[in-house]
Amino acid sequence: MIILCLVLALLPLDWNSNEFRNAVLHLSGAASVEELTESELERYQSLAERPLELNLASRSQLLSTGFFTPFQVESILDYIRSSGDILSTAELAAVSGIGLQMAKDLEFFFVMNSSGLLGASKKGSLYADAQMRQSVRSGKWTSAMKASSTLDSRYSARLAVKNETLTSASLSYSGRTLSGLIVGSFSARFGQGLLMWSGFSLSGLSTVSAFSRNASGLAPCSTLSPESCFNGVAAAVDMGRSTISLAADFQGVQMLNLNHMWKRTSASLTAVHSPEGYRASADLRTTLGKCTLLGEGALDLVGGGTSGLLGAVWNIAYGKKSALLLRAYSPSYSSPWAGAARSSTKVSNEYAASAGLQLPWLSATADAAWHPSGGDWQYKGIVNLQHSWGALTPSLKISTRYRPQAEKENLRTDIRFDLDGSWGELQAHLRVNALRCVSWGWLGYAEAGWKGDASLWLRATVFDIGSWADRIYVYERDVPGSFNVPAYYGRGYSLSLYAGWKELRVRLSTTRYPGGEKSPSWELKLMIGMKSQNLKPMLSPRAGE
Repeated sequence: MIILCLVLALLPLDWNSNEFRNAVLHLSGAASVEELTESELERYQSLAERPLELNLASRSQLLSTGFFTPFQVESILDYIRSSGDILSTAELAAVSGIGLQMAKDLEFFFVMNSSGLLGASKKGSLYADAQMRQSVRSGKWTSAMKASSTLDSRYSARLAVKNETLTSASLSYSGRTLSGLIVGSFSARFGQGLLMWSGFSLSGLSTVSAFSRNASGLAPCSTLSPESCFNGVAAAVDMGRSTISLAADFQGVQMLNLNHMWKRTSASLTAVHSPEGYRASADLRTTLGKCTLLGEGALDLVGGGTSGLLGAVWNIAYGKKSALLLRAYSPSYSSPWAGAARSSTKVSNEYAASAGLQLPWLSATADAAWHPSGGDWQYKGIVNLQHSWGALTPSLKISTRYRPQAEKENLRTDIRFDLDGSWGELQAHLRVNALRCVSWGWLGYAEAGWKGDASLWLRATVFDIGSWADRIYVYERDVPGSFNVPAYYGRGYSLSLYAGWKELRVRLSTTRYPGGEKSPSWELKLMIGMKSQNLKPMLSPRAGE
């Protein structure tokens, strides 16, 4: 019975809600869901499945979420020590460095209950959840399952299975001094990502929020993408404002991070040893008034290369920010786990400068990069305009990339117009997308849905895209645990239906090509189950037993 409760519990949270997606975009620094990957969205889902008790969380637990800068963490802890528990979103917004928008976004990932007397903690609470789905696409069946359980917000067990293959599994403990102990799958993210940033990282700088990264350190990992995490043993020890992190994976990679935080400044040293040799980095971050300065330098003793970045973010006023980032990655520098800002696929062979501006109705970034080994340049600019008028929210995004040395495909321009409408439980979305690289391609879709105790969404998409170079990526609603961003090209149309009622989720879709240039495809996904919380009373022995 215990195993049944732990394994068959199902989390019914609707990851397709606009509110959750917007929170993920704000916190990740991405301009659209299409910029993310399945493994990164899984990370946000995992954090939302087990929300932290904000008033009981330690410094390391807050940092491990990746949502906060060290200054924001110290502001939260100082507020709780001086003013007591944070009990509402409005109170969290009043904490220095947070603000109303971020406080609203954090509602998905934290609960703000009273901790009672100083040092009190909740005992005996046992939570379990899982996600299980079965899908068939053009006759090919796939399956996936993720399950986890948490005891007293300190002990947790997680596993993920895809097509009967174990992709990740971990046992973890989180406390005050021993802030983290993980056996199994874990992620490691330090500094600004020059040396160690496992899993997904945004490459381009599409928003001002993407100019700086919030390191999460060591954290347990539950993912269906095994390449996005390490497997081994990891531990972090808190000593006041200092933290020592140690980890070793089964492939021969060992890492050490020493971190110290002051009120407005944090600094750390990271060293990594692999079968290839040694690499090391140092990073510093400080907040001076409304300006945050950040930098990191790294040395690759394997290839003999160096890399460094230096940036600044100015919080001009509420809803207004600007940023500048300089990067220098030598051609001989290489780190297999790097995830710093870049214009190419690797953190190597690049000298670049970026600038960004964010206003309540506008976001704009510009990036210029030179790749010395090939002697080529790349220029990129993104402008995003958005404003709300009552129930309607139109937005226009223009993105262009120019490579002057390229013989073909040297200019790529993407123009996207979105219109969101919300009238209580009735919602609608319209998109028109045009893209030119080799030739012009276009895509449009209309979606309408009802969101209440039961939900139903219908979408119709048409597209005419003559070349794979002009392909257009579009996020589509899917059952929880699935991340669906197909690349459309060719000429055709697509229809999809997504429905949910209580713990049942169903998605049915088909893509057709009337000209016969490609074979039609169809897909059906089904998920059903229930969520179990606070199982402790269920598992306690009865009197006399």
